[in-house]
Amino acid sequence: MGENPILVGGPGMRVGVDAWRIHGHTGVPRYIENIINSWSSGITSTDVKQITLYTPEPIDQSRVLLNGSVKEQVIHSYAHQLVWQNTILSRVCDTDVLWCPAYVTPIFCRARIVVTTHDATNTIHPELYGLGDRVFYKYFYGWCARHATLVITNNNQTRADIQNYYGVPGDRIRVVPLAPAQIFRKLENDEDANATRLRLIGDYRPYFLSVGKISGRRNVPLVIEGFARFREKTGLPHRLVVVGRSGLGRNIGELAKDFGLSEHLIHIDYVTDEELLHLYNGTEAFVTAATYEANSLTTIEAQVCGAPVVIPDVPGMVEMTAGIAVILPQVGAKEISEAMEKLATEHNLHRRLSEEGHIHASGFSWGNTSQGILSVLEEAADISSPALKESK
Repeated sequence: MGENPILVGGPGMRVGVDAWRIHGHTGVPRYIENIINSWSSGITSTDVKQITLYTPEPIDQSRVLLNGSVKEQVIHSYAHQLVWQNTILSRVCDTDVLWCPAYVTPIFCRARIVVTTHDATNTIHPELYGLGDRVFYKYFYGWCARHATLVITNNNQTRADIQNYYGVPGDRIRVVPLAPAQIFRKLENDEDANATRLRLIGDYRPYFLSVGKISGRRNVPLVIEGFARFREKTGLPHRLVVVGRSGLGRNIGELAKDFGLSEHLIHIDYVTDEELLHLYNGTEAFVTAATYEANSLTTIEAQVCGAPVVIPDVPGMVEMTAGIAVILPQVGAKEISEAMEKLATEHNLHRRLSEEGHIHASGFSWGNTSQGILSVLEEAADISSPALKESK
């Protein structure tokens, strides 16, 4: 697989990818990795000759599939992404179109630029972010979106946010939905999953699962408090499993101790995709309680594995899950506790959300997502003006 070029055609269009952020394991790196692997494995286009991944260090080819048509060009540097983009990438890039998959773009570049803007949350809720985001990035993200040839985002609500908060004309924004990676699927009585559960959690008690970088806007302390209320009210034996590195400046174990949950909360910094597959399949429910979350890759991964999901009542999340979820009317410990109780005790509801969520999420694929992005890049190459006018 991936040994022969799969992108063919005449002189063809040359596509560049800013792959600076592919070196990681959370949302954006997973997004880039899934798209590149789909391109390398079978996405075809008669208009594309070559895809070049520009990267400051060699790409881990045990995770990312490269071939004759999808190659890396290593431009060694220890510089921050913005410095690297504007002093190195912009000078070296000689492709027709450059895809920047995470908010920021070079200020000057010979190529047409397509940027993926995953949300406008730092402008909608600046209070949830640090000083750097409030002072610089919320303006720079908007500038990059306005000056790109085209903007890609993941759902219609985020498209509206980018239009309203960043001033990007709607006819310059393209919606290409996210998808669960191929590894994520529903398992039936899988011995490896049971072994993973025993190794990571320690027993076979039921558990709720929360996955993602633990930042202020994701409200993990509220999830922990809600879980504490759930246990106190119901007396059920559930655990809470939290997966992700903490950016809160406080140890998750200390939070667990504060709520009397030291024996009932398990925090894991990082798991492999296979381990995550097993955790999704074994959980009572997947819980995300961000103040504002336009989209969530982990939520749709959980859905396709048959896990019922708990989500905040924000349009992007409701759109992405098709409303097949327990929806929090507001993000609070009481509401989280009540959602957990519903899914632990109302078995018909649990079964319905599991079955319907799996069917819904199975309708998305990285093959379709990757082909959609490629189509936007081809469209951008044909647009005569490479930059948008600065909106008022």
